[in-house]
Parts: sequence; structure tokens; C-alpha cells
Amino acid sequence: MGCFIMSQYFITYGVMDTEAGANPFGHAFLLFSKQNQDKGPIEVVDSLGHYSQPTTTTNLLVKSLKRKLGLSVDLQDTHGVLKKEAMRDLDGSGLRGISIEVPEEKFNTIHNDWNDTLVEEQTVVDELNGKLKENDLEPTGPNRLILEQELAREAKRELRLKRFHLALKLTFTGIDSSESYMCKDRALDVLLKHHLIDNKTKEAIYASKFQHTFPRFSALYLPPIRLLSKGDLASHKSARTGEVYRYSNWENNQLYWATPIQTLSENDDLDNRRTVQQLHDKLKATLNGLRDAEIKILNKIETPRDKIEGDFQEQLPKYTQLLNSVKQVSEKFCNVNDNNNPETLNALLLEADAVLAISKFTLNPDATNYSFMARAINDALMQHALIGVVAISAMIALVNVTPVVVLAAGAASLYSARNAYTFFKDEGIHQSQRQIYLKHIQNQAQETKTTAMIA
Repeated sequence: MGCFIMSQYFITYGVMDTEAGANPFGHAFLLFSKQNQDKGPIEVVDSLGHYSQPTTTTNLLVKSLKRKLGLSVDLQDTHGVLKKEAMRDLDGSGLRGISIEVPEEKFNTIHNDWNDTLVEEQTVVDELNGKLKENDLEPTGPNRLILEQELAREAKRELRLKRFHLALKLTFTGIDSSESYMCKDRALDVLLKHHLIDNKTKEAIYASKFQHTFPRFSALYLPPIRLLSKGDLASHKSARTGEVYRYSNWENNQLYWATPIQTLSENDDLDNRRTVQQLHDKLKATLNGLRDAEIKILNKIETPRDKIEGDFQEQLPKYTQLLNSVKQVSEKFCNVNDNNNPETLNALLLEADAVLAISKFTLNPDATNYSFMARAINDALMQHALIGVVAISAMIALVNVTPVVVLAAGAASLYSARNAYTFFKDEGIHQSQRQIYLKHIQNQAQETKTTAMIA
């Protein structure tokens, strides 16, 4: 008789940085994750965060500055609402966070609480919008907050909407942001309210008076997180760039942990920190490579037919098969326990490297026409290396040999050597990938020949 394994539940305080698409201040959110069986995949079942309202500023300078910083919301004198985080923002690089394991009952209570609040806040927003329109007022965040404050005073009740406000004041010890209330504050308030963290931990995450409200800062170590989706491969075309990319969503995909969960109780374990960081770095390079390949193949498939060189109908099956291969190998990284096993991970990385090599040369078949000299002449690294050699020769031939010249020549030598080393290293990788691709082509030709003989 097999033993019964109880499910495990985790709530994670997470932070997005600019690599994940957040603004330079960062964005804080909560992840709700579940592991159904021991050594099984850990699935993210939901993620919620506190968001401000669309910007209402009419100052062109402020609007321009906000746009450059990636801020399209009001930062002062407005309210926020809970929103479900978009899976596509979680499905990739640029996340950090610390987790707390919780009993199933508490997990469900907090999760249901937040989802109920999300619905209630939207109901309040709709109600306030109606009242504002009745009085010919624009239904904006600041206007809703003013109206809600008036209604709360009249009814002698608490506000039904949480504020969203950045307050910076200059003190004798520097800039203080502790009177603000933004996404970081609300996420930590929930954890404190349900006794998942204590005040000491909360203050450690706040870090300092200046860093208090900015998610990107924390005095508590927040390990890197890599999440990965699997499911139906949908695509989305950017209205701004025209580029097609993968569009993972909660309706058609599942989201899993690719890196280990690190809990508060493990936060002081330096060896564990190092292990998580090393695994994250290995996975990041490979998974980013797979995602880039996926995007390039999608753009090949979904580019208007007349812009594709050659016969599109002839090329389409090849690109479709390649896209499926990239997707399948990517999804194999969705079980963190497999990734945490060195033997299994190495096998997965080798498989991913092979798929990436085949993708690279399938998308750019001219790169198989191998010429070391042509690559060396055209490569920027070798050009820089040669410039360094010329600079050394000129200094020795044209200038008196002084300590300054020797120092400059030494620096130029190091510059040339570094660029030459990088070129030869990249050249080795290129040659290895080329051999994998050529073997793949040979195998395909053999399979076609065998199929024809059988027929």
C-alpha cells in the first residue's frame, strides 16, 4: 500500500523588476501556489497585486517623464484596486520573492478573501462612477477617492477602497517614503494580518525609511524566481512593434515553478541560497533562449505570406514542427524537482541545446555555409582584437617606450586577447551547433529515404 502524500500550499511575497516589465520602482504581488504530490510540479494557481488608476495628469512634462519610466498611472491622491496579475508578466525572467508554507485551510481563506475583495472593489468603483456621472464629474481615481471619503464620513464607516499614494518628505536623516501606501504596503499588510510574517520581517522587507514603499528594495534576501507556463500555445501581435510573441494566460495555460521555493525558514541558509541562484542562472539562459527561438519561429509563421522568401506552404510544416519541438522541450522544465536533480537537469539542458541549435540554423540556413576566415573577418570581436594589435604596433613603432606607453600597450593587449578569446569561444559553440544541425538534417533525409523504401 502506497503512503498518502498531503498537498502543500505556499504564499509568496514576490517582486517584479524591469526585466519582467515593471517600472524602475518595481512591483510587489502575492503568488498562491500548490504542490499536489511529493516531488511533483508546484503550480501557481493565482497571483494578485495592488494597482493604481490610469494617469490623469495634464502636464505634458510629467506625462512625458512618466512614459519614459513606464508609468501610466497616478502615484498620488488616488486609490488602488486588486488585480489578477497577467500570466505573461510572470512567465519569464525578472522575479524575486520569499515564500511561506501554510495549511490548506488558511491558504484557501486568504486566497478567497483576496478574490472576494477584488470583486467588491470593482462593485464600489462601478457605484462611484455612476454617482460621479450623475453630477457631471469625470470618473477618475482621484474623483472616486474624494467621493468615497465624503460618503465614508457621512456613514461613519471605513473607506471601501485602499488608497494608492506616494509621499516623499525630506527629514534630517534623508528622504522618507514611509507615509506612502502602494503595492508593497498592501501585500505585506495581508501577510501580517494573517500572521504569516511578524513586524520584524515586515520591517526587514521595508528596508529603510527611503526604501520603505519601493518594491525593488528589501533588506531581507529575496531569492530569484523563475516560473514557466505550459498549455495551448497562443500568439499575440504587438500593436506598437508588429512583433508576434507567445501569449500565456490563465484560461488556457498552467504556470509552474522552475526554480525551488525558498521559505522564510530557509532564508539564512547560505548554501541553499547559492544553490537556488546557480540553478536560476542555468535555467535563465536556456529558457530565455527557448523563448527567443519560439518568438522567431512564431514571427516566421505569422508574417504576411508575401514577405516570406521561398514557398511558404513548403516551409510551413518545417516551422510548425520546429515550434512544437521548442514548446515540448521547454515544458519539460516545469517540474522544479527534476530541475533540482543534477543528472536530470543536465539531460534536459543537453536536449534544449540541441533544439536551440536546430532552431538557429533552420531559421538562418545560410549560417551553415561555414568559413572560419569569413566569420573572423566579419565578426566585431575579431575586428576589435585586430584594432588592439594595430594600436600596440603603432605605440611601439611611433612613440618612445615609456612607462605610460608600456601600460597603454598592456591594456591594448588585454583588450585584444579578451576579444579574441570570446570570438574563439563563440566560434566553438557555433561549430558544435552546426554539427548538431547537420546531423539532424542527415537523420531527416534517412527517415525520408526509409519511408519511401517502405512505401
